[in-house]
Amino acid sequence: MELIVDVEKKLNAFSLKANFTAGGGRTGILGASGCGKSMTLKMIAGIVTPDRGRICLNGRVLFDSEKKINIPPQQRNVGYLFQNYALFPNMTVEQNIAAGLRQDTSGKKGGLFVKALKEQFSKKFAGRAEKGGIQSLRDPENGHEGKTEMDPEGEDREKVRTGPEGEDREKEKTGPEGEDREKEKTGPEGEGREKVKAAPEGEDREKVKAGSEGEVREKAKAGPEGEGWGKVKTGPEGEDREKVKTGPKGEDREKENFGLQKEKRVREMIDLFDLNGLEKRLPHELSGGQQQRVALARILAYHPEVILLDEPFSALDEYLKDRLQEELFDKLKDYPGMILMVSHNRDEIYRFADDLIIMGKGRTEIGGKVKDIFENPRTKNAAVLTGCKNFSKGERLDSHHIRALDWDLILSTKREIPEGTDCIGYRAHYLEPVYGEKRDNCVPFRLLSESRLPFEHNYYIRPNEKREDRDSVISWFVQRDYWEVLERRGLPDYLKFKEEGIIFLKDNLE
Repeated sequence: MELIVDVEKKLNAFSLKANFTAGGGRTGILGASGCGKSMTLKMIAGIVTPDRGRICLNGRVLFDSEKKINIPPQQRNVGYLFQNYALFPNMTVEQNIAAGLRQDTSGKKGGLFVKALKEQFSKKFAGRAEKGGIQSLRDPENGHEGKTEMDPEGEDREKVRTGPEGEDREKEKTGPEGEDREKEKTGPEGEGREKVKAAPEGEDREKVKAGSEGEVREKAKAGPEGEGWGKVKTGPEGEDREKVKTGPKGEDREKENFGLQKEKRVREMIDLFDLNGLEKRLPHELSGGQQQRVALARILAYHPEVILLDEPFSALDEYLKDRLQEELFDKLKDYPGMILMVSHNRDEIYRFADDLIIMGKGRTEIGGKVKDIFENPRTKNAAVLTGCKNFSKGERLDSHHIRALDWDLILSTKREIPEGTDCIGYRAHYLEPVYGEKRDNCVPFRLLSESRLPFEHNYYIRPNEKREDRDSVISWFVQRDYWEVLERRGLPDYLKFKEEGIIFLKDNLE
């Protein structure tokens, strides 16, 4: 599975350029609020149209500005879970789930479930059409009705007016026998012959248009044996025949079977998402977790090729967020398709995704495996998003020395410092307290402020007391298991930057 996105969109002063490729499995898009990550999802889903570019899902082009291709959202087979779940407020749980299953009568690709049903019914009707069924009744070139006016009797009847015998018949109106025939319109036999135009021998021929030899034949346009055929549209046999187009043997039968399949699928989703007993409830009668499960059930009901999760936990408190994350990820663990989730929360992304895309200021910066990017973010923005707290402008002196300009410190390393490095990052938990003499890669511990939290103590120091700007402040976060050491020995004299914790970054990739 593969999703290729290369699109641009300009909204007032904001410009978005998204360019990435996502494979199968779970991919997270991590970015700060307002960076364009939700807009990117909307363009993939077809809700927002890019100004230019191309989107391709599993070899199928969803959007191409040059080729003027823009597949409608309902035909993209993409599931979108909105931040507020977007349940229909006037529909019950089962109705909301069923709303995701639409019978595709357009002949265009829809959900896999709908597509399977279409293939099932098309096979049934293909044989019927070949035998002169629906098509033979409706198509003049292939059906019986089209031939009733021209052949086999239709063609001769036409010639009664214009053909060899027809010319003679025409002349009968004025010829020797024709004058008599003309008078037959009013003569003893003429009254009946007047109706020769319509009936076999008179009045009945008049009814050839309507009956079996009269009234029935009138309805022969619609049915085989007169009145019954005449009621092809409404009568006992006719009603069924009408339903060759829309009834049990046609569209109605298709709808009936689709309805059964739809009901079965809804039942499966209710069982899968633990919604039993809630089928008749409206959205406002559900908890947040239940609403989320209904929204996800509605998406999964039609087997989308890709599911887009638009910050599904952003409006939840921490306790509920943790529970719903566990529920959501558990329900999706066996989903065989592709999942894209956008979030500004690194913990959600780390917990959920296998692959990661970093976005910043309307641009896709880097991509790769989640753990690889957390360990080596490569850009300052990516480091910020993955939880790094300490940054300094960097000046590379040589392959093993770099000056941290904001910390007034020269760092030496055994590993080679990449060329182009202009920023240094260091995570707040990795700093090592040093008591006594100063060592390499150390800064003096000058406490600026502290924050004691239930499970963590945070200390903020300013190595250079001449600096008063925020960039010069270093954060040191101490886990609970080290509190006893601090209580016993007091605050350290220095903080050491261990080499394995130093992150070489580029402030900007451009």
